[in-house]
Amino acid sequence: MPEEDNPRTPDDDSLIQGKNLVTQKVTAVIFRNTPTCAQMTRLISEELDRPLPLATRLRMRIHFLACCYCERYKKNVRFLRSFLLSFSKHLDEISNETLSPEAKERLKTSLRGEDPPGA
Repeated sequence: MPEEDNPRTPDDDSLIQGKNLVTQKVTAVIFRNTPTCAQMTRLISEELDRPLPLATRLRMRIHFLACCYCERYKKNVRFLRSFLLSFSKHLDEISNETLSPEAKERLKTSLRGEDPPGA
């Protein structure tokens, strides 16, 4: 099959890429029997909050065989979570500056949806 017939991008590093008829059929079966990519993003987020059932985790792992993009998304979400958790531990090292009372009042006014005084 010519490379231009494969709709996948050159950076696709999925284990099963659908470049020939057999792998296209395998990919189609995988995508018919696993969550969609949109469902995967929701499941990846849920997985951070609570353990998912074994059957769901297996279907997700099978989806990753054919979809490197969902796998990358999961890695990125995990990285962001670990970064943000560690970031809060070192927040006091970044800056100890606070807002002036006037700036705090402007923010409160803006958040309440009120017009600033003198406007």
